[in-house]
Amino acid sequence: MPKEIKKIKVEPKGISTISQPPFQKPTPLRRKNIFNLQEISGNDIKEIDIDVPVIFTKNTKIDDWSNTSKMQVALGSFGGRYKKSESFQQHGKAQMTIFTKEGKEECMELVNYFANLIPAQNKVTQETEFSRITDTLWLFGYDPSMHCVAPTPNGMAMLKVLAYGEVKWIVMECASLLASLRTELQTDSIGIDDLERLVGALNSESLDRCKKHGLKSFSCKQAANEAIYVPAGWIAVEQSVSGMLIYGFRATFLLRSEASHSSYESLIGLNVASGKAVAKMQQALDLMVPLA
Repeated sequence: MPKEIKKIKVEPKGISTISQPPFQKPTPLRRKNIFNLQEISGNDIKEIDIDVPVIFTKNTKIDDWSNTSKMQVALGSFGGRYKKSESFQQHGKAQMTIFTKEGKEECMELVNYFANLIPAQNKVTQETEFSRITDTLWLFGYDPSMHCVAPTPNGMAMLKVLAYGEVKWIVMECASLLASLRTELQTDSIGIDDLERLVGALNSESLDRCKKHGLKSFSCKQAANEAIYVPAGWIAVEQSVSGMLIYGFRATFLLRSEASHSSYESLIGLNVASGKAVAKMQQALDLMVPLA
């Protein structure tokens, strides 16, 4: 059983602040000429390629999870109050740790279902200082006009299950995104703080040029009872599509592969360029080295 952790810096009623720029109404998310994200429909899944983003649809394991009485209570409670948080008012989104006997066991059962599909050679099995991160599950809630551009939490692999609403996604592999932007903009000076502005400014023409420069990007529309997996070191663009209430839960994985190591290393470079501390990221990077 994963170890319980204490809440850190929470707002009233347990909803925590997310550090993001002030929330503003976004421009429409562009998906034109972007390859569709790989879709796996149903339960016939042999294994997950951890280096490939994918959306899981029509999976009865997700349906069973959302239909449990414990999750209906937990999700209903969160859905009724996340819009009242200061974080939601400022940034258009909120999150809350899921605790034992409040839905964590049910969520962890679903996470373990997907984790068991990950090849053994990609798993970091030893206890690490990042175990608290991977053992912690989060409920998240979005504004109907939410739009954000950011790495996955901690830059690690992520599973995000949507319970209500609909969200558009564009996911971009960090190493190829950085290289294509440098070529497109003719500059080496790009940091993590520039990412939202630069990605948000891409139009159909500049996006096509970035693809010609080697950008790896995929898009999809996620509906309720669907899960999306995003590898480590990828940048996620999310935009709410429909629903007055848009929420679900997410989990983080620390996994190892050559591609994950390379993408995460590029993400570290972006943080260094913006003057961010990266000591912890360097430690995570060391754990991503593939097994010999």
